[in-house]
Amino acid sequence: MKQFTRFTELPSTHMWASFGHLAGYSSAYYTYMWDLVIAQEFYAQFNQSNPMLGDVPAKYRKTVLEPGGSVSANDLVKNFLGRPQNTRAFQVWMSAEFAESGSSGRSSGASDKLVSPTMRRRSDHANA
Repeated sequence: MKQFTRFTELPSTHMWASFGHLAGYSSAYYTYMWDLVIAQEFYAQFNQSNPMLGDVPAKYRKTVLEPGGSVSANDLVKNFLGRPQNTRAFQVWMSAEFAESGSSGRSSGASDKLVSPTMRRRSDHANA
């Protein structure tokens, strides 16, 4: 344990089995992951080669930016995506992360649209 921390472990405390920082901000911590997944779902709606092309930029402005804080975040997501948020994008994102580390197969097909080009390039580089 000394190689990972400068703190001396107290006998019989099993410090490695604790995750103490969750007391106090656990929900905020995991919100960051959901924000990332929602952002990737939003990005997948845009033209990947030129995000300013098509109707999506105007839809994003009208349904997300203009209402801003006057509408709940859940409704902003639902209004832009045309459906409530779900865990599918999270699963795709985690698959890409594990593929990058070589732990599982890379996602492909329609679900691959949910992975941003940056993540795709990182994943492709890791699989090369």
